[in-house]
Amino acid sequence: MEFHVYILHSEKKHRYYTGFSDVPERTLDQHNAGKTPSTKYGIPWNRVWLSIPMSKTEAIRLERKIKKRGAQRFLEDFEKKLIEFCHFVSVSLTSLKNRGVA
Repeated sequence: MEFHVYILHSEKKHRYYTGFSDVPERTLDQHNAGKTPSTKYGIPWNRVWLSIPMSKTEAIRLERKIKKRGAQRFLEDFEKKLIEFCHFVSVSLTSLKNRGVA
């Protein structure tokens, strides 16, 4: 079975919630239906990040890592790494085009 780690954000409470699930779509609906005590006062929740599929063990580890770091900091770090990666790819493609490879 595959699991996803997700980060939800509540505009109402200005807070994040991190969890993991094998069916993240259903889980978001449950959070927004008030079925989870820790999130019922932040409705509506929006999913702002979803991991790739992974094992349950990996999902538990990643969820703990995010909670320890803080969801907002995790998202900021993720965004920085994504920007760095995009820049690297752009520079690499430009270099290849200049050499007539791509």
